[in-house]
Amino acid sequence: SRAEPVFSSPRRSVGRTPSEYRLRLERLRMAREVADIKEAADAFLVHHQLPDDVDILYKVLQHPTEKIAREALGQLSSLLMQGRMSATVLLEDRLNSLAERATEAATQSYIDGMRAQLASLKKA
Repeated sequence: SRAEPVFSSPRRSVGRTPSEYRLRLERLRMAREVADIKEAADAFLVHHQLPDDVDILYKVLQHPTEKIAREALGQLSSLLMQGRMSATVLLEDRLNSLAERATEAATQSYIDGMRAQLASLKKA
């Protein structure tokens, strides 16, 4: 059997410990390329719901799986409704790029709903 180095700590319990959550969240926060975002988001979503974190939700809008992008849209929409975030150029930009690649009707209707929500916020 292979000798373990003395200084290695035993693996902590896997699952929902805060440290595991923070590691997965941090990995998602650091992801830049779409492939990395997909990988980090998929790993995160096995164990957790998407966080109410605008930067991360913007990032997840780039996920190639539209169902996951819609989850992020739904959460962004509720943050907007609660006044916990404001409409930004970045959000509109992300919506436009999602609209360009979306092939599912559900995604298009989420995008339309979000655009209507943004339009009504601008009038307010």
